[in-house]
This record gives sequence, structure tokens and C-alpha cells, in this order.
Amino acid sequence: MRILIAEDKPVIAKLYKMVLEKRNHKVTVTGDGEICVQEYKNSLARLEPETNKKTPFDVVVLDIKMPNKDGVQTAKEILELNPSQRILFSSAYVKEFLVDEIEYFNEIIGVLEKPIELSVLVDIIEDKDAYEKLERLKIRIQQLDDIDPSTPEIRDMIDSATKNQKPDVWYSVGNLIVG
Repeated sequence: MRILIAEDKPVIAKLYKMVLEKRNHKVTVTGDGEICVQEYKNSLARLEPETNKKTPFDVVVLDIKMPNKDGVQTAKEILELNPSQRILFSSAYVKEFLVDEIEYFNEIIGVLEKPIELSVLVDIIEDKDAYEKLERLKIRIQQLDDIDPSTPEIRDMIDSATKNQKPDVWYSVGNLIVG
């Protein structure tokens, strides 16, 4: 997998990179959101049209609190460039983020709470199946507007899509948060 990471703590960034590269992933690390967005733009511009790839990275991992540009603004800019980009936040400020910021995202967003066990980070990044199920679920939820399902019914659908996930991750599908 191709992974872009924005993490302002060099020790944490080095650990992420080391453990992911040991799993044969191609990892690009940036120290803040501004550099991350520029790297994303450059990589997006280099995509070969004949490869049919929609995104330059399989996942973008963003710290929420960073200098120059925080993770929330970074994610917004990346999603403006490419709404199908998979985003995963990692932060020690998960509760604040879920309350204050998640409502602004209409995409599927994963949120990990620091400190993160490296094995959990790897498992979540490599679990494309859960993300694809959530993507299909998002489409079904949009189609369910006519039926007007209850919040518990929607939660049940999301729970079934994420039943194999580790308990350290929350997902937002529209304005609904599960974890």
C-alpha cells in the first residue's frame, strides 16, 4: 500500500514509518499539514491516467494538532482535491475532535486515539475490506432517505460493516459516529 502520513512528532513519525515499511508498504512522511497537502497535490499530478488509480495513496494518516496547518484543514483540502481519498486521523484529542469537527466531513473518516498500539495501526490501515463495506454502506444510507431508518438501524448496519475492527477506532459516516 501507499501511505501518506502527516505527523509533527519525529519519534512517532519514525515509528509509524518503520513498522509500516516492515510490512512492505511505501510510506511518505511529512511533518505538518501544509507539506502534506503539497505532497498530495504533487503525487496526484503524477498519477498515470492509464492506471485507473483514483488516489495517489491508499490511505492518508493525519495527526489532528500540527503546526502550520492542522489535520482537519489538511483533510478538508485533500478531500476537495479527491473526495474518494481514505483518511485516518490519529490524535490524543479524539473526544474533542469527534464533538467539534467530525460533523464537517461527509466522507468516511477513521479516528484513532493516541497512544496507538502499532499493531492496531497496521491492522486498521491494512483492513481495506471494512472501509469498502463502509463506503457501500454510505451509499445505501444515502439511498435510504426515502425509508427514513432510525439511528439504531443505521448503527446496526455500521456495526455489521465494522464487526472485525479493533475497539480503538471510530468511524464517521456522514454525521453518524460509531466506535
